[in-house]
Amino acid sequence: PILYHDSNYLIVQKPFNLRVDGPTETSPTLESDLKRAFPEYNQSLYLLHQIDHVTSGIHCWGLSKKAARNVGKLFIKRKIKKTSHRS
Repeated sequence: PILYHDSNYLIVQKPFNLRVDGPTETSPTLESDLKRAFPEYNQSLYLLHQIDHVTSGIHCWGLSKKAARNVGKLFIKRKIKKTSHRS
């Protein structure tokens, strides 16, 4: 499901056991699913962080180099951090 979408970012819920990116010959990836759902982003979908394929959770994508660079700087400055939630 899409949690947030504007002209700069696409934030989605990544399901369990789905790779974020990489080759798609053996199985789909979150990236390939998003590019199929949003063909207008085929050349402008930027990975902002990684999450293990066996982990479900929120995953963020930049829709421009500038947006990706801005978030990258926030991760470097530790203004953004990833957390886990266990029930």
